[in-house]
Amino acid sequence: MAICTLGREESLRDTVKSLYIQSYKKFNIVICNEPGGLAVARQKLLDHCRETQVRDISYIDDDVICPPRWL
Repeated sequence: MAICTLGREESLRDTVKSLYIQSYKKFNIVICNEPGGLAVARQKLLDHCRETQVRDISYIDDDVICPPRWL
């Protein structure tokens, strides 16, 4: 799970909490909180995932609350 954020700690915390209660547990969360725009942040996350050989990437906004069976 890839999340781009900048200066939205409270909403990010709620998003991450909703991911931790997912019924499916085999996933990682990667967060980019650097300035430069959404496209730049997503590219950084994509590059990181490629370097660490992550094959499946899902982007999620930092203000989304996922239901427990979303994944």
